[in-house]
Amino acid sequence: MEGTCWCCEECIRSWKSSSGSNSSEMVASASPSTTATDEVFNRLQCFDDYYDGVQIPGPISHLVKILNYHPSYLECFLTAYNNIVCEEGPLTLEYRTYIGIMAVSRHQCTYLVNNLTTEFGAVSENEKWLMGLQNVPQKLRDLDEINKLLAHRPWLVNQQHIKKLNKNNCGQQWSISELTHAVVLLVYYHSLVSLVKSCGIGLGFNSTNACNDVGSHKGSSSASSSSRHNSTSGRKKHGSGSGSNGSSMMRRLSQDGEVERLLERMKLIQMDTADVTPQERLKRFNTVERQIVDLLGANAIRTMQENRCLVYTLDPSFAYEDFATQMTLNPDLYHFPVPDYSWHEHGCPLTCVYYGEAAGHALDRKFNVAKEMTYNTVGRHHDIDTTTFRRAVWHYTQCMFGLMHDNYNYEEINSLLDTNLRTYIKAVTCFPETVDRSMYDGCMKEFMPSEKVHVNIMIHEARLQSELLYGLRAISRYMSSRD
Repeated sequence: MEGTCWCCEECIRSWKSSSGSNSSEMVASASPSTTATDEVFNRLQCFDDYYDGVQIPGPISHLVKILNYHPSYLECFLTAYNNIVCEEGPLTLEYRTYIGIMAVSRHQCTYLVNNLTTEFGAVSENEKWLMGLQNVPQKLRDLDEINKLLAHRPWLVNQQHIKKLNKNNCGQQWSISELTHAVVLLVYYHSLVSLVKSCGIGLGFNSTNACNDVGSHKGSSSASSSSRHNSTSGRKKHGSGSGSNGSSMMRRLSQDGEVERLLERMKLIQMDTADVTPQERLKRFNTVERQIVDLLGANAIRTMQENRCLVYTLDPSFAYEDFATQMTLNPDLYHFPVPDYSWHEHGCPLTCVYYGEAAGHALDRKFNVAKEMTYNTVGRHHDIDTTTFRRAVWHYTQCMFGLMHDNYNYEEINSLLDTNLRTYIKAVTCFPETVDRSMYDGCMKEFMPSEKVHVNIMIHEARLQSELLYGLRAISRYMSSRD
């Protein structure tokens, strides 16, 4: 299996370790002669028949095979990708692809930069642009400031940044429709790096090796979304994917009940009906914010590697700083109250008006599926309501950027997410370039690989929505100031 990403490798190990008495239950949807590895490949294949006519370009081709763990999410992921990147919109394909290169360069994602530069060569004759920002039109260079802010400190984006881009006196101004499209592209690619890195894609992966042949296996691609979930959920969610060799089952059995403790805490939270005052909710939110500062520490230091990514940004050393620390240094900085500017009430309508209804609705559906998708299992346990855990992952990710939901009890985060998982979420969200195999293996040890991928999906979507809300709010405020 040389050449696969660590999600694929972990899935194969999990299947091999679970080939005992309950293996027939887990491969119920496979033919009697199907081997564990064959079935893994069947589950990881992109649904070539189901998605007939949908082009899957290089930048996401391998990711699609991993996301096929969750077919309903994969469907809306591909729909959103095509709407944002491929379909008609305010920006040309040339500009879209180059903006993608600028965005993924913020996290030094060489894998995506290489793929996107190849895509750029197919849609543009301006090869000189690939030499760096100094060789592109001023209009594109002007995006660098908002690119770095959205990627690392989106709370700093304000209407003045939008005004500067919209009112450029050198004839290089951006229209509001173009800006809306550009913001969507930037935040989409920023969060895509988080998803790619957290799944181990591009870290030693060779696309010519075994995992690239996944698409040659044909699975139940003609099934409906709901039936695909029902037919595969039992198999996906059993066992454990931890460990690095055949002894992974023994390591799992020696674990001290990670999932059992999580289930007990989830049950206690579901039984707790006590009202929490708004003041107490804010206090608990601030507590979680302060605790974020203590995670990662020296491990979060970004090393500026000498690679091709550095030429696509004017300030490569600019990086994330903890929101709580920023609030201490800047008395005018306040958390983002989501009810005051929510995706559903404000962000989605603005996207639909200035960019396009198809893109706005595609993003909306993708957010909803990522948050609500469940198989009601955790590890080897069935019939579990995972709502509280999914909610904790989503809200904790958005805490990194100062977003506060006033109807959420932030005390649940410390109850449901252990230190290793919180550290992992912070790394994937804020420093995806630092994510490595040890981080991936160090948390959720009793989760199935598919469940880990679901957590990665939620982090990706929660980050995307966080950045998007800051960017769209700045556009909304600028538009209001012009009235």
